[in-house]
Amino acid sequence: MKHSKEELKLFQSLPLDVKMGKTALRIKELAEHDFYVSFSGGKDSEVAVDFTAKVLSKMGIQKMYVANINTGLEYLSVQRFCKPFCEMVSKKYGIQVILNTLYPKTTFRKVLETYGYPIISKEVAQCIYQARKGIANGDGTYAYSIEKLNGTYKGKNGDISPYNCSKYKFLLDAPFRISHLCCHEIKKHPAYEYEAITGRIPLIATTAEESRARKSAWLKRGCNAFDSKRPLSAPFSFWLDNDMLTYIHQENLPVAEAYGKVVPEDDGIDGQINMFDEIGYDGCRFKTTGCPRTGCIYCLFGITQDTNRIMRLYEMEPKRADYVLRGGKFNDEGMWIPSDEGLGYWYILDWMAGHGIDVPYPHKEKYRFKGEKRYEKGRSKRHSETDP
Repeated sequence: MKHSKEELKLFQSLPLDVKMGKTALRIKELAEHDFYVSFSGGKDSEVAVDFTAKVLSKMGIQKMYVANINTGLEYLSVQRFCKPFCEMVSKKYGIQVILNTLYPKTTFRKVLETYGYPIISKEVAQCIYQARKGIANGDGTYAYSIEKLNGTYKGKNGDISPYNCSKYKFLLDAPFRISHLCCHEIKKHPAYEYEAITGRIPLIATTAEESRARKSAWLKRGCNAFDSKRPLSAPFSFWLDNDMLTYIHQENLPVAEAYGKVVPEDDGIDGQINMFDEIGYDGCRFKTTGCPRTGCIYCLFGITQDTNRIMRLYEMEPKRADYVLRGGKFNDEGMWIPSDEGLGYWYILDWMAGHGIDVPYPHKEKYRFKGEKRYEKGRSKRHSETDP
């Protein structure tokens, strides 16, 4: 079912209790099919697990399937959150919550070596990946991606497309591969296999607010897309991030340690009464005292909006941050890839900083010193003009 941008704005502006009613209706539609709730351990998907269990229990349904894809790329507290949370929800609503844990068939390091690093955003990374292939082929394939990087791509209406990304054209010359395929290889492929084996439709907690791609998907298909190539349900699509936080606070749900606590935002004006204190949840904004979002901790998608991601990882899990930053080497093609020592992000971040995208990371001199010999030995003349 297609929707308009105006409808989305209207749905997003509705009070949370009205949104909950609409979402419940969509879950009831989904309950006519075999389905599972996709649960990463993050705050949005925990809302999906709790709210779906609530709806099913009221319908008299006694069983709910939940699937967690253990990628090894989440914060440890997020990884460890899934099982106890499902047990809590099961007791809370008197419903059997069956948690299936799925695993990818490859590693993140292998994905980086084969396809490339996830840089800037999924859209930009896909554009770079395809444009490089098109240029290498020399046969006109992926011409639209090349046009996007030139800023000349036009939509169906003939207007310049908002998906043009000419400001990132310089990434074509990056001395490392760039790709959008990590999510497909690490997350989507295990989910597709699970769905093929079980016949269950996924319920996902994505929202239209999160990205242009997810907004576009909702405009085209709505929440329940049972007739699409991959049937799925995204009944929280018109919720906002603050709705998720409000629900967590309202239901007194625990969150993974990486998030800290969910608390009302301080308006910053001394002596002013917080709206939460005065009128309850309606109109109150919430925040987390820790990470605003978690996701894959090694991912550099969205890094221009969240530049402190690596520093935050180092503060919370220094050993894993060290593995991300250290190491790296040039392969026979002169492209920077992970090594046995580590993923080599220090070089990626230094190169990006040399092109105006400054992402801080700890102990820069230590990582640069350790990588200096490898860096100087491996870089080619082709890269010498673009290296930092």
